[in-house]
Amino acid sequence: MQPNYSDYSLSELQEALSSIDKDAFPSRVSEIETEIEKRKVANPKFLHSVQQKKLGIGGRIFLFAMSLLLLFYGIDALFDSEIAIKNNRTLTLEGNAFLFYCLVILNVGIGLFLLYLSLFGKEKRQHGT
Repeated sequence: MQPNYSDYSLSELQEALSSIDKDAFPSRVSEIETEIEKRKVANPKFLHSVQQKKLGIGGRIFLFAMSLLLLFYGIDALFDSEIAIKNNRTLTLEGNAFLFYCLVILNVGIGLFLLYLSLFGKEKRQHGT
């Protein structure tokens, strides 16, 4: 009895293709591959093409402003030896040095990452360019 691969979902077809004995059933392998191609043509969202998100000028300005804010906050905390936390409380370097440095590194790290994205992220192009 031959399985009816036209009733299988795409994930079931991919599972069947990965688990089938390709040497023993070459005709079934070709049927499964044909059905997978049919699914991809019928619904192109299943194609595994990765597209990067692109940033417009507004997104770049926002990321740049946020990066400067986080960098300033982290560097200011480092020079003042205290960082503001929840409910108007401050965390000092003398009180808990490990947590203080973790928060400073987190702020500066995220700030640098956002700065990198704002300066070197993929640009959104205008139509026709």
